[in-house]
Amino acid sequence: MSKNTEAKAEIPAQQNSLPFWYGDLLSEIKGTVSGARVRAQRAVNTELVQMY
Repeated sequence: MSKNTEAKAEIPAQQNSLPFWYGDLLSEIKGTVSGARVRAQRAVNTELVQMY
């Protein structure tokens, strides 16, 4: 029986390496992506309903 092994990257701990505004920027980007996904899903659903 073979073992399933995964390669794991070691990321060194870095304290205070990100700018103070990074969290806000990341939240804004996540919101933008989430909104785009919802709009894309609605567009696909609209086309599917029209097709049927």
